[in-house]
Amino acid sequence: MTHVALGMRALVVLTVATGCGTDIVRLATLDGGAGGAGETGAGDAAATCRTDSDCGDGGEFFCSKTCVDPLAGPSATGTCKLVPADPCPDNFMPVCGCDQVTYFNDCFRSRERAAWFQVGTCQGAQLPLPFAACGLRRCATGTCAHLVPAGFPADVCNAFLLYAGSCWKAPDRCSLDSNPGPYMPCDGGACVDMCTAIQMGTPYQLVAPAQCPR
Repeated sequence: MTHVALGMRALVVLTVATGCGTDIVRLATLDGGAGGAGETGAGDAAATCRTDSDCGDGGEFFCSKTCVDPLAGPSATGTCKLVPADPCPDNFMPVCGCDQVTYFNDCFRSRERAAWFQVGTCQGAQLPLPFAACGLRRCATGTCAHLVPAGFPADVCNAFLLYAGSCWKAPDRCSLDSNPGPYMPCDGGACVDMCTAIQMGTPYQLVAPAQCPR
């Protein structure tokens, strides 16, 4: 529980850990007036917000919003949520933000204070071009990654550089046990893990481990 002083009143921030971070679940005021110091005032309300400043001035919390359509923008209101500590874990549980960036897990989205769209990658969001492909636009954050599905010939694989990139926010390095792959350059070469393939910014194709050179 956190107390934030607001003049003669104090804001009580109650937090609860969830699978996607820590949410503020209740805001209450403590008033030293007629009700007596330490009593909860009658103005209890759900911790809804419109901007980050509605969640306090210390920067610990942000206004986490959602959207039903990334092209329409985030909702007008959201819920105050604790900004996760850095560094984020490297477990692969991707979520798509309303900024059309795929975050490696929800911790990275929350640290960027991005609105939430859906579980899974943004490639599965069925967004029309040019909104889905960062080869034709600049990413709001992260890297324009070119992760190519298995089975394409080299010339088609390399064409993903211009037309089929997707924005990703991923760790600089990941542990192999939590990291999909392997990925190989379209023209062959050493295999890398998914995090490395994302950071490279050039087309890397998903391959079977037996295809990797030894």
